[in-house]
Amino acid sequence: AVRIKNLMNWQLVHHIPEFRLEMDKLLTQTPLSGSQFIFWSWDERRKRPTCRYWPTDHVWFDYGAPSYNLAERLTLAEEITHVEFKRRIRRGEYILPEGIAELPGSPQPMLETEADKATDKAQGVQPAWNTRTGYHLMARCYCYLDLGDEFGEAPYCVLIDLANDRTVSIVR
Repeated sequence: AVRIKNLMNWQLVHHIPEFRLEMDKLLTQTPLSGSQFIFWSWDERRKRPTCRYWPTDHVWFDYGAPSYNLAERLTLAEEITHVEFKRRIRRGEYILPEGIAELPGSPQPMLETEADKATDKAQGVQPAWNTRTGYHLMARCYCYLDLGDEFGEAPYCVLIDLANDRTVSIVR
């Protein structure tokens, strides 16, 4: 057990340099909300695993689900810059819909009536995404879909650019 512990510590310290910073963020925020998340993924550009702190308020699942593990749908919201969005297109992570050359990085505010604005102001509601130029709010949705193929209903990861209301990736 000691040998395995030493190997894992060596890997985290020497191969994943951001691990300590991300874990510090997680541990400092846990007392405030009760639970936090670390998202692990493979970074193709660096050719190694990477981790990222994912705050609880950016993890959405069905209201009626008894727990995180039993939710039928799980969504991770992530705000990225337009530069990172274009980088992910070049790497093949995202594919733009046919006939669209580029999705703008500045999302248009939703059309609201005066009554909606007054209600939002009274309730302290803020927009879900940043309306600064050059940002995209991406929703990484883990769900079960039936796409009419030979697999029937199967688990998928669907990535949606919420600011532009476009699906940019579906991965099985």
